[in-house]
Amino acid sequence: MLSYGSKIKFNSQEYISLCPYGGENRTRNIRCELKEWSPIPRSPLRSHLLDPTDGSNVNQLADMVNNNNEWDIPKLSSLFAGEDWFSVNLCPQEATTQWEVPWNSLFSSTLWQLWKSRNDKVFNNVPHATDDICSRSVTWARYYHEGRSRAASIQSTHPERAYWKAPDLGWICMNVDGAIASTTSYGSVGGVFRDHEGSWILGFNKPIGIMKPLQAELWAILTDLQLAWDHGFELLQIQTDSLEAVHLLDKSDATSSSMSLVRSIDKLRRRAWVTNLLWIPRRNNSLADAIAKATDINNASITVFDEPPSEFLDFLDSDKPGL
Repeated sequence: MLSYGSKIKFNSQEYISLCPYGGENRTRNIRCELKEWSPIPRSPLRSHLLDPTDGSNVNQLADMVNNNNEWDIPKLSSLFAGEDWFSVNLCPQEATTQWEVPWNSLFSSTLWQLWKSRNDKVFNNVPHATDDICSRSVTWARYYHEGRSRAASIQSTHPERAYWKAPDLGWICMNVDGAIASTTSYGSVGGVFRDHEGSWILGFNKPIGIMKPLQAELWAILTDLQLAWDHGFELLQIQTDSLEAVHLLDKSDATSSSMSLVRSIDKLRRRAWVTNLLWIPRRNNSLADAIAKATDINNASITVFDEPPSEFLDFLDSDKPGL
């Protein structure tokens, strides 16, 4: 059974139906090469798979399907007898994935997304496509891994004091951030424009609905860029704490990216102005983070602050030593 109850059926010894595709009774047939069965060949889970060099394993695997063409759970569980494979895959290890995150982070993220999608199907009758589940799993694994990596770098022998990085004279600095509510996945974006002396020029926040973390970061950049263009800024430094967003936007082929948000941002940056994209640690982006989290979700339109609200004054003052 898949996470939301879909059946996995064997059509022959060569082809296995792995997931629903286009409807409840339709299936996508994928050739099952057991040596490719694990998406991460170096993961601990890979060692539990049947030996791909043994041709009899196809029949052994087929024996684990009952008369209703569903997995025989007791027989399938016998594959993992003798070792707690669940704990093994959650333990820190050297195995990494093609997305440059540790295997145990991706494994736990995938289990979490499968559980959430199953609950959404059972309680809300909302199915989730397999590709969407995979995409969310990778995104959250990256988000968690980036956060852990930054936290580890802070705990050094001589930790660097968290200060805002001021732009050069004549430039406007645009700090942006996206925020996602952990309970609802509801997103908001916020940003602030300051000059080289750290003086407040403009701020904004806006709700954006249910979003993934990367989408929220990109929406924050796009919204801030549109606001900057409307106000006639010509030299703009964009500061964001999303390393993934910086990598996507600085690619030479960003103009033809598969993500519409990346294409829209790239198109804006190619107008008659100069924009410089800079990654900064999350601890140096506290003001933009606070503005994004202060968004009124009941107000669907953008809120612009010509003057800094009182709740943000402490953040402004704390940034000044970095000038």
